[in-house]
Amino acid sequence: MKKPSDIPEIVGNYIRRQGLFELREKILAAVSGGADSLCLMLVLQRLGYSVHVAHFDHRLRPESGRDADTVRRAAERLGLPFRLGQGDVTEHADRNRMTLEEAARDLRYDFLFQTAKEAGLTTVATGHTMDDQAETVLMHLIRGTGLKGFGGIRPEGKVPTRAGKTFDNSVRIIRPLLCLTHAQTGGYCAHEGWTPIEDPTNRDTVFTRNRIRRELIPLLEQYNPSIVDALARFAEVARAQDEYLEQCAGRLWDQSAGELAPGLLRYPLDSFRREPLAVRQALLRRAVWQLTGTLEDLDFRQVDRVLDFVQTPSGQPRMDLALGVEVAVERDWLVFRQRPDLSAPPEWEAVEIPCPGSLAIHHPEWRIVTTLKYSSDPALAVEPEANLWIARIEADRIRLPLILRKRKTGDKFHPEGMPGRVSLNEFLSSHHLPFSERDHWPLVCDADGIIWVPGYRLKNGISKNLGNGGILTIQVERIA
Repeated sequence: MKKPSDIPEIVGNYIRRQGLFELREKILAAVSGGADSLCLMLVLQRLGYSVHVAHFDHRLRPESGRDADTVRRAAERLGLPFRLGQGDVTEHADRNRMTLEEAARDLRYDFLFQTAKEAGLTTVATGHTMDDQAETVLMHLIRGTGLKGFGGIRPEGKVPTRAGKTFDNSVRIIRPLLCLTHAQTGGYCAHEGWTPIEDPTNRDTVFTRNRIRRELIPLLEQYNPSIVDALARFAEVARAQDEYLEQCAGRLWDQSAGELAPGLLRYPLDSFRREPLAVRQALLRRAVWQLTGTLEDLDFRQVDRVLDFVQTPSGQPRMDLALGVEVAVERDWLVFRQRPDLSAPPEWEAVEIPCPGSLAIHHPEWRIVTTLKYSSDPALAVEPEANLWIARIEADRIRLPLILRKRKTGDKFHPEGMPGRVSLNEFLSSHHLPFSERDHWPLVCDADGIIWVPGYRLKNGISKNLGNGGILTIQVERIA
C-alpha cells in the first residue's frame, strides 16, 4: 500500500504515461468538495499545474449552498480562481425525460464546458477514481454491453449531453485519478489536513450506482478482496483491444467505404462478410458514427441483429440499426442510410453544364467535362466508343442549355435502340442500379428532357454519325 505522501507521484506518473496534458496547460478542475475532487485539486496544484476551480450546485439538497461556499473557501485558501454554477436539475429532468442522475450530469458538464471556453481553457479535469471505473464496468455488464462498454471510463474524452447538444472538440475532459482508489483520495486529503464534504445522496440506494457501490462490490470482495483493482485493470485491457479494433475498422472503412450522398454510405458486401466477427461489429459502429457523430444508445444487441441480417438475408430488404440509421443489402453492397429528417450536408442541385467547359458537383462527387469538335477531327477517335461514361452527340440534335440534374417523379426516357419511351425508374431497375443510388444519379438533359443516363444509355437518335457536323463530347467521372 502506497503512503499518502506518494499520491502526487502516482498521479504524475499516470498523467505522463497516458499523455493527458502538458505542464503549462491550464486546467479547470471540477470540484464537488468530496474526497475525490478535493484530492484532484490538491494534487494538480502540487504537481505545478495552473488550476481553476469550478463547482456546480445541483440544488437537490437544502445544504447544497453551504457545499458551494466550502469549495469557494478551499479555492481561496489555495489562491485558485473559482467559478460557481447552478441549475434546476428536477425541472431539467422532467423537461427532457431524464433520470435525476442524467439531468444532473447533463447540466454539470454543460456548465463545465461553457466555463472552460469562457476562461480560454482547453481541459476539464474530474475526480473519477478506480472505484468509479469498477462501478461503471459492472453497470455496463448488468445492462448488457460489448467491448467498448467494458472499457469503462476513458482517461481522456468528450462528454455530449443527453439533451442533444454537442460540445466544441477543442475542450477535453481528463480523468487523472483513475489510478487511485477512493480510499487513497480520502487518505491524501487527511494527510494534507483537509476535511471533505460528505454527500448523503451517495448513500441513497435508490440510485443504481449507489447500490452497486454499497451492495454488489462488498459482496464481490468476499470472492476477491482486490475486485476494484481487478475490474479497473480489466477495463484498461478491454479499452486497449477496443481501440485496436477501431483502428483496424477505420483503415478498412477508409479504403473501401464510399459516400453516395449526404446521409448515404455503402461498403462492399463480400469484403464485409469476410472480416472476423469483431471487425464486422466495429465496421457497423463506424457506419453509425460516420452518419450520426455518436454511438450513444447503440448496444451490442442491435449490432448482432444487423450482423444476422447481413450474413443470412431473409428476404427483408432493409432494417433499422440504431439512431435513425437504416441498413440494406443491395446486390454487392451493404448500404447505410440516415433518415432524411435528420440533418445532413446539402446535396447538389440541378445545374447548367458549360459547353465547352467543366463542372464539379458534390455529395456525391462527380466531374463533367465537355468539348465541341467536328467529326472530321482525328482527335475524336482517341476515346473508345464502348466507354459508357463518354457520350458523343450531334450538336444540332439537342437544344441547349444542357442541364445536369437528378431524377424526378414521372421521368421518362427513350433509350437508344429501344422502340419508344420508358419509365426512367423501370429503366434503372432493369439495369440493376442499386435503389440507394437512383435518387442521386446524374442525368444529362437538354431543353426537351433526358438525353443521356451516364454509364448506361444515350437518348435514341442523337449519337454521332459520319457526317461533318459539330460533335459534342461529354465525359462524366465519378470521383468518390
